[in-house]
Amino acid sequence: MIDVTPAPTGEFTKRSLLVLSHALERTFDNPHDAEAAPGLVIGMFQRREYFDIEQARYTELAAKGHVTLVAFAGSIENLPEDVHAVQLSPQEPGADDWVLSLVRGAFAGSLVARDVHALGTGEITLEASRLFQARWGLRRHLALTDALCFLSDYGHRLPVAAVAAARAQVELSAAVPVCAGEMSLADAAEHLVAAVDAGQRRSNRLRVDLAASQDQAEHDQLTGLHNRHFLERYLGAAGRPADLMALLIDVDDLKAVNEAYGHAAGDALLSEVASVLREQTRSGEVLVRWGGDEFLILVPGVGPQVALRFGERLVDAVQSSRLAAPWQGVSPSVSIGVCAARKTPLPLGQLSEALRGVKHAGKGAAALAPEAVRT
Repeated sequence: MIDVTPAPTGEFTKRSLLVLSHALERTFDNPHDAEAAPGLVIGMFQRREYFDIEQARYTELAAKGHVTLVAFAGSIENLPEDVHAVQLSPQEPGADDWVLSLVRGAFAGSLVARDVHALGTGEITLEASRLFQARWGLRRHLALTDALCFLSDYGHRLPVAAVAAARAQVELSAAVPVCAGEMSLADAAEHLVAAVDAGQRRSNRLRVDLAASQDQAEHDQLTGLHNRHFLERYLGAAGRPADLMALLIDVDDLKAVNEAYGHAAGDALLSEVASVLREQTRSGEVLVRWGGDEFLILVPGVGPQVALRFGERLVDAVQSSRLAAPWQGVSPSVSIGVCAARKTPLPLGQLSEALRGVKHAGKGAAALAPEAVRT
């Protein structure tokens, strides 16, 4: 009985194909079938660095007596003993292929994938997101055909004895009749993987949508900075620094600018101040739009005097900035209150008190809260 059912095809991410290929390898080299005769393993890895990740596994397979053939672009020097390799040039079509053919008696499975040079969504890394057009399955006739195609294309670049041993494995497998149970198991495996893959794709889409929603919810639409929602999550995180200084930054005379020039000018002023603050803020420091005309910066690992000098630099940087036309007549200025923020909630009363002192003294300056001065 010959199974002529085609294998499923579609686009798979690299992560999904890794899961499939490792599952096929484990089924091929079943530890409960240790007495079975050796088989044939063919792998195409695109590049040497991808094979290096799997090298220990292929060393083990070769050591067990399986005929082990691989191909990739890159050096084929210093390979494990009995792992026979074809060195591809990066320009060869095969350098874009990811192939796994496994033959061992009545068992045969294959995975054939072509890199489409695009990225899927929802994976954690760019490497895991790489997309392939692929087919896979436990259809023995397809696996044997794939193995013969590899030998036809690359056999002349492999040791003669290895090619002969590989062809012998294919012939031994082809001589075993295909039974209805084998076909049913192949069907079941394909349906199961299709269901799991569909579920994973839905999960990936939900994760991407959730991340996008959270990102949108935690950013201020006008300035693009983080907002209070983000700050609340940050302050509640277990890994946040315990030693923080807080700078509460008030944009001077925003109300007057809105009244004199209109709210478009006020938005331009806020956006300019946000841009200056973003440029001055270093990695590890947290900048948020607190709301209205106020911004907040959390600075870890510094004392009051260092934080005060940072605030003074921010005041100078904002005053040196200029708005684009038609708001060039608006002169940006900020006042800043500085206070330690070692506990939650934030010491807003002390920060506001420091700000009031700056405003009372004439705006456009930075000052420490009374507690910080005593510290």
